[in-house]
Amino acid sequence: MRSGFQARSRLAVVALASAALSVALLGVPGTASAESRAMARAESRASDALPHFSRARLQADPDALEPLLQSRFPGIFGDVEVTGRSAHVVVLLTRLESGPMEEIRGLAPRGTISFARTHLSGLKLANLQARVTRDDSALARRGIRLVSWFPGIKGDGLEHIGVLHLTSSKENVLDRMFGRHNVVLQDVTTSAIPRPATAVRGVLGIGRASVNAQGGRDSDSSPWSGGDNIMSPDGPGNGCTSGVGITYLGAPYMITASHCFDSSWPVYNGFDGLQPEGPFMGTTGAQDTSNGGADTELISMPVTNRIWTGAIGSPTSSPVLGFGDNPLGATVYNEGAYSGEEPSTVKSDFPIAVESDAPGCITLKVPLFGRNRTECHLVYAVSDTPGGIANQEGDSGGPIVQVGSDGVTVTGIDSASTFGPDTVPCHVNDSACSDNIFYTAMTYVMWNEYPGACIVNTTSCGSNPTPPPPPPGSISIGWGGTPAPSGDWMDITFNNFPVGSVSWYCVEEGTSYGPYTTTLKSSTENLTTNTCYDTEPGGSDYVVSDGVSSNTIATDAPAPPPPPPPGSISIGWGGTPAPSGDWMDITFNNFPVGSVSWYCVEEGTSYGPYTTTLTSSTETLTTNTCYDTESGGSDYVVADGVGSNTIGTDEGEALTLRRGLGHAEVRDSRRVTLEAAVHRLRERIEPGWSRPGAGSASSAHG
Repeated sequence: MRSGFQARSRLAVVALASAALSVALLGVPGTASAESRAMARAESRASDALPHFSRARLQADPDALEPLLQSRFPGIFGDVEVTGRSAHVVVLLTRLESGPMEEIRGLAPRGTISFARTHLSGLKLANLQARVTRDDSALARRGIRLVSWFPGIKGDGLEHIGVLHLTSSKENVLDRMFGRHNVVLQDVTTSAIPRPATAVRGVLGIGRASVNAQGGRDSDSSPWSGGDNIMSPDGPGNGCTSGVGITYLGAPYMITASHCFDSSWPVYNGFDGLQPEGPFMGTTGAQDTSNGGADTELISMPVTNRIWTGAIGSPTSSPVLGFGDNPLGATVYNEGAYSGEEPSTVKSDFPIAVESDAPGCITLKVPLFGRNRTECHLVYAVSDTPGGIANQEGDSGGPIVQVGSDGVTVTGIDSASTFGPDTVPCHVNDSACSDNIFYTAMTYVMWNEYPGACIVNTTSCGSNPTPPPPPPGSISIGWGGTPAPSGDWMDITFNNFPVGSVSWYCVEEGTSYGPYTTTLKSSTENLTTNTCYDTEPGGSDYVVSDGVSSNTIATDAPAPPPPPPPGSISIGWGGTPAPSGDWMDITFNNFPVGSVSWYCVEEGTSYGPYTTTLTSSTETLTTNTCYDTESGGSDYVVADGVGSNTIGTDEGEALTLRRGLGHAEVRDSRRVTLEAAVHRLRERIEPGWSRPGAGSASSAHG
């Protein structure tokens, strides 16, 4: 296990054929900075008409800098951090170069902007986050369960990944897939795995605690408000909270969490498990159940632009002013129907964490779907007080808000919590409470999940969505036709990579060489020289760059010769007389030239070994091999573990025994058979004894 970014040096550098080649691969010191300065001057000339951000404008909307800097400096821009009560902005760059820094400083009053280093640019970090999300299911099939992963956009610029029971072998796999210098891995225990904040039937002991003369969370009426108790008799154990009313595609809907109810379920106002259910509210419709999607669904019902706020026993109806984002350190309130109003602070703590409005993800088991599901676009917050409540089972789907003097701004929809070591006492019932909360960022819900939707009866709409993240980068490779120090150079195609400097490692049969660097002039570019080459046979050559792995290709060397065909033995009775019947013809096929030994097997009894010298790989022996002394059909030969075919009794011997042409012939035949039996017995008693007159020392018997 490791926490934090640690430099690890385990990559060897390949020895190249010449100093000139080394320079071509590794880059000449100073060249990159010269190119960057030239690029900065060109950008500076093209940016004469860039807008100027006053101090007041930055305080009101510090995030307005982000799209401008993202488009101007995609290769080095990470993000912006706001400090000093929004009076100062820190711009995160992968390289602190004077040209871009001077230009960025000129966008605002002196002293308003400063700079800090980050590891990966925002584009590369978004690509890496998308790749981890895409590979989550495949890793789970390999026994590597990712609990959470989020990009450290406003910080170190690394991908932070929580792994269930992290081991060194799992660490090696993740390092190879995503780039060991790009990720921070943290061990996560089973008790720390988040789960949906959905009430379980039978554990509540609350009754109708929120009723007052003006109504409340479990005694509301149409049109319905956010923060209500909602349940469905179609799914016992699914008590949740209504989120916020919207208009979408011309119709009114209530947003809640997608893990609360299945599609087309009826929804009622009241606590789960209590009878009667309460008045009918509406029916569930659109629902995001996709892997890597957001935890939201829509309930078709009449809605207001108000939310129940305040303590569980004394709710207040507050107007909704609109929706907003979740800066780190901000105080947000969970307006759950089970916990009541509870404050928390937006955090980036690890391992169970996601950050601000970054597309953080967690994997949890959703009881409604009966399987693990990856949920993304999440924010993480922790209770303001030690042992305080941030979330309670049954709060799922409820609104997360920032409180103002005139009303509330919705910043998210409640999704999940960890209910292991973080479980804390509840106020008024015995369901589980936690001091942390995961919730879906409202900006994503309004801009991407339901684009064009508006908070009901307001002008706060998702009509201007943020641009979608760029397509993930990929690398494809193959052996080219340009000669290299060994074989040919590899063709490497970078697809959807940021323009500018790119580095990669050549991985040959598990060993990494590099990094090697060049400058991409377009987002998709093919390199054909000074890339990678092959020095040994094997089929596991590939390329890794910025956490993206290419396809794997076979060796560039000539294919090794095919293995020799396996040896075989074929036998049959020949025509050369033996002490009994005829000698066996034995053909050795594809055997090594030289000494060979074999056994004669007659009706289950082995005799031998007998030896000769083969002068060719396929050779037939016709004398001093094996012969037959008794009737039966199971004679065969074994040599070096290879068995021959099985043949029947030697026909010549069988004829002699059957003829009956005279007493003398029968007597002679019996004598030969008796002699053979005596010889067999002597061979067993005196190993190595050869029958007189049987031929050379290599003679055999069957």
